Amino acid sequence: MELLNFKGSLFLPKTKFHMRGGLNVKELELIKFSLKLVKHKPYVFSNTTSTSSVIHDGPPFTNGNIHVGTALNKILKDVTNRYSYWVNGNAYPLIPGWDCHGLPIENKAIAFTRVKGNGVKQQLKVRILCKKISKKYIKLQQKQFKRLGLLIDWSLSYKTMDNCYESRVIGVFNNLLLRKLIYFKNKPVYWSIPCKTALAEAEIEYNKKLSDSMYLRFKVRNRRLLKGNLSIYLVSWTTNPWTLVFNQALCLKKTAKYVILKVWNLKTLFLCTPKFLNNLLYRLNITRFKIIQKTDFNKKNINTYCINPVNLKLTPVLFDEYVDLSTGTGVIHLAPNHGFEDYTISLKKNIWGVNKLTASSVFNKTQLCSFVKKKFKNNFNRYLVNYLVIKGEVLLFEKIIHDYPYCWRSKTPLIFKSTKQWFLDTNSFLKKKALLSLKKVKYNPDKSYSRLYNLIKDRPDWCISRQRAWGVPMPIFFNEYKKPLVSGGLMKHLKSLVYLYNSNILYTKSAKSLLHTLKTNKNFTTPKLSFCKETFDVWFVSGNSYLTLNKKGNLTYIEGNDQHRGWFQSSLWLGLLYKNYIPYNKLTTHGFIVDKGGLKFSKSSKSKKNKLFYIMENYGSDLLKLWFCSENPYNDIFFSEKILNKAVNTYRMFRNTFKFMLGNLFDLNIYKDKLSYSLLKKWDRFFLHKTFTHIKSFFSWNKGSLDVVGIVKKTTLFCSNFLSVKFQKIKERLYTYPLKSIGRRSCQSSLYLILNGILKVLSPVLFFTSIEVLNTLRKLQFNSPLHSCDFAIPSNVDNSYICYNPIINIINSTQLQFIQRVINKFLEIYLNKFKIIGICHNSQIEVILGIKWGYYSRGAPRYFFCKKNNENFNLSNFTRKGLQNPNRSFFKLNRLGRLYCRRSWKNYKKLVWGFNLGFTSKISKKSV
Repeated sequence: MELLNFKGSLFLPKTKFHMRGGLNVKELELIKFSLKLVKHKPYVFSNTTSTSSVIHDGPPFTNGNIHVGTALNKILKDVTNRYSYWVNGNAYPLIPGWDCHGLPIENKAIAFTRVKGNGVKQQLKVRILCKKISKKYIKLQQKQFKRLGLLIDWSLSYKTMDNCYESRVIGVFNNLLLRKLIYFKNKPVYWSIPCKTALAEAEIEYNKKLSDSMYLRFKVRNRRLLKGNLSIYLVSWTTNPWTLVFNQALCLKKTAKYVILKVWNLKTLFLCTPKFLNNLLYRLNITRFKIIQKTDFNKKNINTYCINPVNLKLTPVLFDEYVDLSTGTGVIHLAPNHGFEDYTISLKKNIWGVNKLTASSVFNKTQLCSFVKKKFKNNFNRYLVNYLVIKGEVLLFEKIIHDYPYCWRSKTPLIFKSTKQWFLDTNSFLKKKALLSLKKVKYNPDKSYSRLYNLIKDRPDWCISRQRAWGVPMPIFFNEYKKPLVSGGLMKHLKSLVYLYNSNILYTKSAKSLLHTLKTNKNFTTPKLSFCKETFDVWFVSGNSYLTLNKKGNLTYIEGNDQHRGWFQSSLWLGLLYKNYIPYNKLTTHGFIVDKGGLKFSKSSKSKKNKLFYIMENYGSDLLKLWFCSENPYNDIFFSEKILNKAVNTYRMFRNTFKFMLGNLFDLNIYKDKLSYSLLKKWDRFFLHKTFTHIKSFFSWNKGSLDVVGIVKKTTLFCSNFLSVKFQKIKERLYTYPLKSIGRRSCQSSLYLILNGILKVLSPVLFFTSIEVLNTLRKLQFNSPLHSCDFAIPSNVDNSYICYNPIINIINSTQLQFIQRVINKFLEIYLNKFKIIGICHNSQIEVILGIKWGYYSRGAPRYFFCKKNNENFNLSNFTRKGLQNPNRSFFKLNRLGRLYCRRSWKNYKKLVWGFNLGFTSKISKKSV
């Protein structure tokens, strides 16, 4: 009788769950089903208390399609929220938000409308179009987020351009202004030339820049310092030669000593610090010199002046401890309007400069020198340097590469420019309070604490005003003397107008019509009131987003590590100053998605912005999530096809595991045939115990320190190593045992519970695949829950029997698994290749071990194996012999000459005739 006659008698797996995922197509069909889960509100709000921590979604900008970095952030939040639900039973809907303001949207509107000028009418036209653009991209991004399979209640979303949100921002500003925590002052700030606006620390990037470096001499006019006919020059170093036009003074360190140096054959003397002396001589190639004097310059020369070589005006020499001697010559030139340190020193000495640059950085008509008649650009530096070289005032000119602040939007170098701006006070007392409150926050990773601590400790006052049209307008009116009107009643009135209408009412109505109801103050009735026309910093606006959730300090922030300088700080300062607490108690940061060269993927990098669509179209959302959750999110994640293929192989392994379990449940009626835990075979109970021990190991997780990577990696190893042993062992019972036998039903019952448990672990990551598995179960009359977090773990699973069963002990050992891999590799690769043994089931292996296992509990055998160990291997017969030498082990393989069961491929001494199967052949009793 041919072997093919037995195929129909085997109970082989049957399932419509295909091995090929086809996620890029199937997920489109499952999106509608996933959206129904969002409407299933009970599972979202169950067991949620006011003290439970909630993930707060930082609002992305509505200026284009989402990119792979945005997807990483949303996926980490979604996965964290789902794990929080099935682990702790506490969940809150992930409320999405959008930051609708910002320069990129405004630039698109200006390019479309071609608006010129900065008047109220022009700004209103830009604002109307910006709002339309934001609404367009909100719909687009919402559709793209839904494609990722995120469990988000979109009906609860917030937008920074909503009336209620903008009025809330105005209310916070009113509160801080009346408490004098916000002030209006002329100070130097970072200024973006293309954007024509001030920037704060959070909007600055530091990049490498090739700059002009110049060592310039200033002639001293103090006659008491002259040595005969020799003149003394102070040597100063600068990397921004254009600021020499605005020089107001020179400054030396108050406690430092300086040397007067005479260069051979030159009728000049130079003054600098001893530390810089060798550097100066080396750079100028001076070999013959003489030190005339070492002096405390500040003690004798209080009223010393120098001649500015640019405009030939006298500039005073000052002395202050603020001078840094680590770089330069120890002599710095002060341009108070174009340097924060310069401004600080000049403020102490009552020296003021005049701003000579317009908003476009063009020198105005009252310049300090007549030769400046062009726009401020990089070539002006070269023009000025050539002018000073011809005059003989430059000692050394060179190009250097150093870190320089750049605009985060235009990607262009910034300048310091003094303008009147609104600042949030971050004085030393408030900084101490902020630094102390940081200790109450849990950080993941831990290095986030030190980074945030140092940034807060060193930050200046926060410039919150912007010279742009699109944003939340500052509710400020100026009188005829250009002084701002500050009144609590005024702010409340404007807040109510914005809430009832929208912020555009401040542009459509005149000051008189807006303030006609506030006649109690004479300042509000003057006809010369003017609107501020400035907007809030976008970080000031988004920093108030925590007010959308009624959670006092119980928020979890999960954002990229660039938000240490942005949203983390803005939320901290506004929460601390307005509500007297930090909004978040848990802070998690992740890295960026970068290419092979380490460059991050972002919206501004046009060549890389479509990588997300490429992954979704070719691989699907589940594989994207699996890739993210398989890498370390705290560091930058590298993207390449090779790395993505690793995630593909992992997904195939998971899918193959699901297919095997589903295929062997085709005839199980969960209500009639499923066995209770006490009736299961010992092997099945053991595998259940290991499975649920694996699941329970994640139940101790705290949401502030989620290890998504650990969960995915451990589950991957569990399925590939442990469950593969389970599947190999139970195939005989599943395929050859009678259909309703206890042994087969025990296998199926354990498979069903294991399948539910693995889905419980992987459903937050493989969301669409878990839905596909659940749909397959429902077609098999399984009443499975809609969401995997409802899967129950049997409460009576215990490990009390493990100590007494030697079979359980040996399968649990890593040594047995290692020997099994060695034997299988030997059989499949070597023996089959040379046709020594046709099939491994027609083989007999004799393992001789010398390993003693005295550490096992009671009832365990002295040696490794027992008489039923042939079931652990893909073999028919297995014998074991012990060696007296415990350090030696070997095995040998023989081919069996006797008959084996053609149905189960097992060797048995007693064979029977199987008439009940519809054919006549020799089969084993166990196979009947």
